[in-house]
Formats: sequence, structure tokens, C-alpha cells
Amino acid sequence: FGDHGHIGDTGQISGVFRQVCNKHNGELDVHVSAVEVLEQGRGLSAEVDMTLVYEGFALLVLAALMTLLGSTQASAQAYIWGDATYVYPDGSRHPIKIRLEIMSSEVKWVRLASVLDSNSERCNCIETAENEEVMSHGGNPLDCEIIVPEYYKEYKIKAVGEYAFAKCAAKVTLPETVTDIEDYAFADYYYSGYGLTLPSKVRFLGKFAFYNTYFQSLSLNANLQNIGDFAFKNCRNLRELIVPKSVFFIGKAITVGCNNLERLEVESGCANYSTPAGSNVIMETKSKTIIAGCKNSLITSEAYRIGEQAFCDIALSNTTLI
Repeated sequence: FGDHGHIGDTGQISGVFRQVCNKHNGELDVHVSAVEVLEQGRGLSAEVDMTLVYEGFALLVLAALMTLLGSTQASAQAYIWGDATYVYPDGSRHPIKIRLEIMSSEVKWVRLASVLDSNSERCNCIETAENEEVMSHGGNPLDCEIIVPEYYKEYKIKAVGEYAFAKCAAKVTLPETVTDIEDYAFADYYYSGYGLTLPSKVRFLGKFAFYNTYFQSLSLNANLQNIGDFAFKNCRNLRELIVPKSVFFIGKAITVGCNNLERLEVESGCANYSTPAGSNVIMETKSKTIIAGCKNSLITSEAYRIGEQAFCDIALSNTTLI
């Protein structure tokens, strides 16, 4: 037999091939009639060709250097500064820099990305140092607007990354190219002068996406599919939330702390969720579990159970069970 240090015998096997063998239940087989050794096995030399070793080592080092160089270049090119528009109260428009993260250089798309402030804490995508001159002459930020374009050069802006507009005070207008709003994207967003309308192609809202925001209304788009855990936690000014029928997943406790929420409803025709008539709750239809409520919620006979934190930090104005 051959092994690491030997070459085994070379042999020849003769036999009769049967497509249907009567002796073996009609199976296909070969009946061996003779076995012959044509060449005896032998041992192999243990000598090592050092030239091959050196060449292999050189290739390994070269591959490592290329990987390191590629990683460095990718890291250096992962973030770029794009352009957005900053609108003053008088209507005048001024360019400002926004930070973008390249997610795919082949497909050419980017997401809005947060930056680190002087305390190494994640801040929004508009670094103050880069835009100080523009923003300092615009008056009260609450009266200003940031308009994000659909493209920066050849890159499509498709996502609002984590903390991209955290603690932002100006009105934000997102482009129709955005499909994903990621975890904490608008955390502590304290512009309260308008109701936010999501772009029509948004399909994903991450966890805590609108945590502790100040707007009074939020229009969810008809193509939305996923709402993450605690998506609207502590939105204390929010008065109304209508979930479109396109949504197939809703995380837990999405309205926790929304203690001024008066109307909560799922559009009829939603596959997985519903709102019993007059109840102002979100109920998982199959399990009949209430997963979110508001201060005007009623627990109807259609509900079988109340889910985790469905009414957490919400003062019910009417606790009637009907």
C-alpha cells in the first residue's frame, strides 16, 4: 500500500462486467477473474527541494503584503465626504459636508455614517468642524433644513447608518433612494417642527431607529417591511402611528414610553398583524398577542395575551376590557 513515504504497487484487474447480475439481485457489477501486479511499489526519497521551499515562502510573504496593502487601501477608502444642502430660514441654500461609508464599490452604494466627536462619542454624519462656517450663520438650527441628495458622484445613498442624525436639530429631508434606516439612526433627534415622512422605498427600520425623538407625527411608507425592537421608544410627542399593511415583522415594545400616543393602528390587509376595531393596539394575529399599545388602548375579547413591555411606561387613560 502507498503512504506518505512510499509508492504502492501498480496492478491490473481483469473481470467480466454485468449490467444486470443474476447473482446479485440484478445489480450492476464486475466479477473479477484475475489480479496481476505490473510494478512493485518503492520507497520515496526524503530529500526536500529547498528551492521549492524558498519559492513557496516568498509567495506566502507576497500574499500577506498584498492582503495588508489591500486592507489598508480599503480602510482608507471606506469613508468619504459627500455633499448635502443646508437651507437657511430665508430660503438660501449652502453646501455642507456629510460623511458617507462605501458599502459596495462594485454596486456603487453608500450609507450616511456617524462621526466621533472630541469625546470619542458617536455623533451625526455632519461633523461640526467641517461645516462650522455654514451652520453658524444659519440662525437657529431648528429653523433650518438638511437636504440629502440621492447620489454623491456615482454612489447611490441607500441607507441611514447608526447615529447618522443623532442629536440633530435641523429638519432632515431624505432622498427617495434610501431603503434602510438602521439602529439608532435618529436617536435623540430633537427637531420638532414637522412630521417626518419616510421615503417611499424604505423597507427596514432598525432597533431604536427613532429613539427619543421629538416629532409629533411619523408617516410610515407603504413599502415598509420590518420594524425593529423599541423603534419608537420614548417618542413622547408622537400622537399617531399607522403601520402599513406591507409590514411582515414588528419587534417588541416599539411604543414603550410613547405616553402621548393617542392613535395606534395597523392597516387592514396586513398578513401578520391587526388592530381589533376601536382597540388602538397592535396585535399579532396568529397568536392573538398584543405587542404594542398606547394610552387610548382597549383590551378586547379578540386578544388572548399581552406581550412583553406592550404597555411599558404608558399611562392608560381607559383600562376597560371589552
